[in-house]
Formats: sequence, C-alpha cells, structure tokens
Amino acid sequence: MAKGGRTGTSARQVIELQLLGFKAGSESEGIRLTREFWEILRRKPGCAAHRLYRPADGASNWLVYSEWRSIAELGGARRELARAPIYRRIHSMIRDSSERAYEPFGAVQSIAGASATPASVLIAVPADSQTPEDSLAFLSELAGHRYHLLMREVTGAKEIRCLVGFADEAEARAAIGTIKERLGDSGSGTGAELYLGQA
Repeated sequence: MAKGGRTGTSARQVIELQLLGFKAGSESEGIRLTREFWEILRRKPGCAAHRLYRPADGASNWLVYSEWRSIAELGGARRELARAPIYRRIHSMIRDSSERAYEPFGAVQSIAGASATPASVLIAVPADSQTPEDSLAFLSELAGHRYHLLMREVTGAKEIRCLVGFADEAEARAAIGTIKERLGDSGSGTGAELYLGQA
C-alpha cells in the first residue's frame, strides 16, 4: 500500500473532479461560498471525503476533489443542492467550470483516511496508455510522495487522471519535471498541474 490513502474500497465508488474558474474580482467571494457549499454537501449521504485545492503558478482554476460511495448518491446530492440559492450565487461568479466523475483503480482507491497534503499534482495520463499502473509506478520513488490515486472517467472519453499527494510544495514542484520527462510532453496528452491544499 502507498504511504497514505485506503485500499479495498467498493468498485462502485466514484470520485468527482471539479475545476472552477472565477470571474475577475469574484474569486475571494466565490471561494468563500464554495467552502460554505461544501460544508453542506459533505454532510449528504454518500460523501466520503472532499478537498479544496488552490491553483499554483498563476493558473486560474481551483480544484475540488470529492469521493462518493456511488454515482447515484453524488447525483442525488447535486440535484438537491442545484435548487439552493448558494448554488446559484456561486455559479453567477464562475467564468468556466467542469465536473467529471471517475472510478478509482489501482492500489490506493481513496484518500479519505490520509492526512491532507500541502501540495498535490494532478496528472492527465495519455489516453492510449495500456498499463497506467506500471507507467506510473515511479511516482512512489519521488521525494515527498505520500500517495497516488489513479482514476478512469466513468463515461465519455474514459480519460485517466492521477492525483499525487506530496509532503511539501518544493518536493511537488521538483516532481513535475520528472513526471513530464517520464510520461512525455503535453503534446502526447500528458499534463501535470500543481495544486496547493486548502481544506
């Protein structure tokens, strides 16, 4: 087992990755409301964990990571809260957003039991990767590595993402170069973005 995270969770568990880009001048209030919104959402049946990450290096999109026992519980909570005034207020401040559901696979399938990490790297794995677990095995050897969690998109293009938690920001920054070198540049569908832990 990797350093942190949990193994052996249900195959029906889903992870939602939400990217939020706020309109100019709306970020502070938008993040405050997003935190408030997640205080409500995390109490809904099926929510196992959630983390909010701020973008690093001038990137504009915040990352919200959440784990759910099932896609039905995620959908039910989202539908219920879509009618709430706070949801409409947040969306009035958003420039762009995306929400995608993923199914975890590999040795670590949850970060619910892991300590929050100060820095994480979100990797877009090339779509043609036949053995992502093998091609990403080197992550465990990187300085500061705490866990890495692989996930495959539930519907659509079946994109693969990997969230890697690091002990500190400097180690995460150093790792990005190695990750890009080992997996190829962004032209092959690979990307590695740094996010800093908030909650």
